[in-house]
Amino acid sequence: MKKDFFMWSNNAKGYLCALISGFTFGTNPLFALPLYERGISTPSVLFYRFSLGAVLLALYMLAMKKTFRISGKQVFHAFLFGSLFALASLFFFHGLRWMDAGLATSVMFVYPAIVALIMFIFFKERLGLIAWIALFCSLGGIGLLYEGNGSVTLKGLGLVLLSALTYSGYIIGLKYSPLQKLSSEALTFYQMLLGLPVFLFMLKGGSGIQLPHDLIGWGCMFGLALFPAMLSILFMALALRFIGPTKTSILTAIEPLTAIFFGVLVFGETLTVKQIFGVAVILLSVTLVVVGKDIKIPGKKKSTL
Repeated sequence: MKKDFFMWSNNAKGYLCALISGFTFGTNPLFALPLYERGISTPSVLFYRFSLGAVLLALYMLAMKKTFRISGKQVFHAFLFGSLFALASLFFFHGLRWMDAGLATSVMFVYPAIVALIMFIFFKERLGLIAWIALFCSLGGIGLLYEGNGSVTLKGLGLVLLSALTYSGYIIGLKYSPLQKLSSEALTFYQMLLGLPVFLFMLKGGSGIQLPHDLIGWGCMFGLALFPAMLSILFMALALRFIGPTKTSILTAIEPLTAIFFGVLVFGETLTVKQIFGVAVILLSVTLVVVGKDIKIPGKKKSTL
C-alpha cells in the first residue's frame, strides 16, 4: 500500500492529503467542546493542542529516524509561520465568543477565496473557469450549511475575518518560504513548537494554564493534539507541496462537513434540507477540483485549474 502511494501522481497525492487535512481539522469540535464544558479556557486548549501535538510528532520522528535538522534562517521562518497559525486559531476561537459558531465557521471559510485572489493578483497565478466554479461552489455550499439564525456582532465578525486573512497568509507564505526544504514532519513539528509562545503570552507565561481533572478531559486533549493539530497540519504541508495553495484551500473546505457529521453522530444535532443541499454543493466543488483538468470546455482543448 505504501509503495502504491508513492507511485501515485503528485496531483493524486495532493488531493488525498488535502482531503485528510480538512477532515482531521474538522474534528476540532469533537474534542474541544467537552473541554469547554469542563471549564478549560481557549488559550489552555490551544496550548495543549500545539504542545502535545509537537510531542506526539517528535516521538513519531524518533521512531521513524526522521531528522530534526534545521538552519537558523529556517528557525526564523518556522517561528513566523508557527505564530501566524497560532494567531489564526486564537482569532477564530475568540470570535466564537461574539457570534454564533455556525456563522463563524461559514465566515472563516472565505479563506479559499482570499487565497485564490491573492495568488491571482500578486503572484499572477492563472485560474481557469473550472477553478472559479469550484471556488464559488465551495463558498456557496458552506453558506448553505447553516441556517444563519445565530447572533453576530461586529467584533465577532472582525475577529473571524482576521483569522481567515491570517490563515490565508500562512498558507501562501509557507509555500514560498525556505521551510519547504524541510521534511513535512520537521516542518510540522517546528511550527507547532514555535507557535507555543503565542499561547504562553496569553497564559501569562504559563501560570494561567488549566489542567483537565478526569480521563475524558485528558483523552480529549490528546485527541485534539493528534487529529486536528498534528495530522491536519502535517497533511496540509504535504498537500501544499503537491498541488499548491489554491487547490489545497478549496479541498480543505470539507472541514465543515466533518463538523456536521460529528455534530449529528455525537451531539445529536439534526440536518435540514438546506444543509443537505449545502453538503452536496461542497462535494461538487471538491469533485471539480479533482477532475477539473479532464473537463473539456467548448472552444478550449482542456480546462486549467
